[in-house]
Amino acid sequence: MKKKTIVLGLIALGIVLSMVFFALLMISVNKRASVVDSIEPPAAIARYERLVALKEAADETAAPDESPVAADSYSESDLNALETMAQYQASSDLFSAVYDADAWKEIQKRLHEKSFNEWSDNELAELDANLAANSMLILKIRELAKRGGPIYPLDFSEGIEMELPHLRTMREFARMLRDRAIINAQRGNYEEAVEDIIAGMQLADALVEEPLLISQLVRIAMTGIMHSTVEQSFGWGELPPRLAEDIIRQAARADHRDALTNSLRGERQIGLTVWRVAEDVSFLLRIRLNLEMAGYGELMDRMINASELDYYESLPAVLEIKDDVDNLPFISLFTQLLLPEFTRVQDAQALQESQLDLLQIGLVLESHYARTGEYPETLDVVDGAIPGGLPVDPFTGDAYTYENQGATFLLYGVGRNLTDDGGVHDRKEGDIVWRGEERKEKLASVGKSS
Repeated sequence: MKKKTIVLGLIALGIVLSMVFFALLMISVNKRASVVDSIEPPAAIARYERLVALKEAADETAAPDESPVAADSYSESDLNALETMAQYQASSDLFSAVYDADAWKEIQKRLHEKSFNEWSDNELAELDANLAANSMLILKIRELAKRGGPIYPLDFSEGIEMELPHLRTMREFARMLRDRAIINAQRGNYEEAVEDIIAGMQLADALVEEPLLISQLVRIAMTGIMHSTVEQSFGWGELPPRLAEDIIRQAARADHRDALTNSLRGERQIGLTVWRVAEDVSFLLRIRLNLEMAGYGELMDRMINASELDYYESLPAVLEIKDDVDNLPFISLFTQLLLPEFTRVQDAQALQESQLDLLQIGLVLESHYARTGEYPETLDVVDGAIPGGLPVDPFTGDAYTYENQGATFLLYGVGRNLTDDGGVHDRKEGDIVWRGEERKEKLASVGKSS
């Protein structure tokens, strides 16, 4: 009898301890989940939610003041955004016919196969004719670029299923401006070429307000297109100093690291929504999801904090985050699906900053040569000619390498491998070099001839 009583007592104690354990677990889980739930949606998302509602209301009526939405809901900023979105849609509709045309597809295919300086006169004439036939579209693209963003009604209620058709179109707009700039430069029409280049940079900036990582990566890609356009359009020192200064001023505003940080906040919000809508699940699965949601939120917070730093300062945190993500347990399926490739994101941002820095420094040096007939011995002359002063390499925090070579110069920063390769240009493995593709081609031709 005594033995039975002891056994029953142990069983009862086990039940009580189990209940206490689950109670503490639920308190911990709910506390962690409540911290995540308390995160306010980014202001950019709230604005897009308002713009989508306003656009839907405006589409139902002839004028905003006749819409079912209260008239005072329309701020001047909102009305400008709605007008910009309408202009984008008109440009996109006009572009659809061009993009689907065989002639445009053939031209773009050829551009992927070889650079402009390898094109024959007939091929250049064909491109010129195509651009001339679409001059109205290019004019609309320029007008759209000047307006800035937002340019598309992002519907965050759709979560990860949100449609983003404008991103492909925006890339193609940038490519059309690139082609037009190069053609204009070859004709010696530098004013028009620079207008095209600045419009391309402004068009990329129109995506700054979109709190989505893919939007910011497309913005970075578009800025990269315009960076290479400057290198392809003008030879060493061909660009008049006054026009070079126009590009420098625009480039100085184009790194937008804060936009990348805001996009990570937007991604975090979308990711957390996936968990919040999964209400109809079992008790144990809800506990599991709450734990994973909290872990996802913590990882995203670490990414957001790291993204606010210069690349060289963020590298220890980035590598630690990468290691933690690589070692996530298999059951953290949602987290693995929703977390961005943060190292790729940081690399892309640092590469863009490096390209923009070298673009500004390189144009200042070439303008200095145009005025004085020689390149400076150091970069001191650059310090006062660039908004914000002489930049440093985002990959290392050190000064960019500069070498006066008489009739030309060598200017570069280290790339993703964080190693000084002596100015050997390779955006993936080597250094980031001003006019690097041109140098690479010259070195290759010397190697072939020898």
